[in-house]
Amino acid sequence: MKNQIRHLNKIKKLIFKSLPVFVFLLLSLWQIGLAAEPRTNCPEGGLVPCGTEGCPCQLCDLFAMITKIIGWFVGNIVLPVGALMLIIGGVMFMTSAGDPQKLERAKSLLKSTAIGLVIFFCGWLVIGFFINAIGVVHVNHILTPWNVESFCPL
Repeated sequence: MKNQIRHLNKIKKLIFKSLPVFVFLLLSLWQIGLAAEPRTNCPEGGLVPCGTEGCPCQLCDLFAMITKIIGWFVGNIVLPVGALMLIIGGVMFMTSAGDPQKLERAKSLLKSTAIGLVIFFCGWLVIGFFINAIGVVHVNHILTPWNVESFCPL
């Protein structure tokens, strides 16, 4: 038991000591991506906003791709599934007909869905605040995706 605790403490110290190095490397790579040459003929649609002749991929394109993936995930999966689960919970609540077991399942579903959506959108806010604080993007409005393209020299 003591060996496991010592081992966990060593891992925690290693993570704590390596975190500043990781942050430094991440910010250094981001600066390299910002110093790239202007590009032409960049594709408008698609997942990756680069890769054609005259439009080489840069580090900031990684952030643009991640933004597109998150936007797709939120719009096509999280919101529809969350709305569907709220509707199903509401229908279960209305059709429980006073049965305490069905009523409890409906309440549990509604509560779990609401908590899940709150956790997801709080995570969205925390990530938006963090990437805005380190200067990767500027968050203009809380409901719009992060404006990554303004930092990629198009």
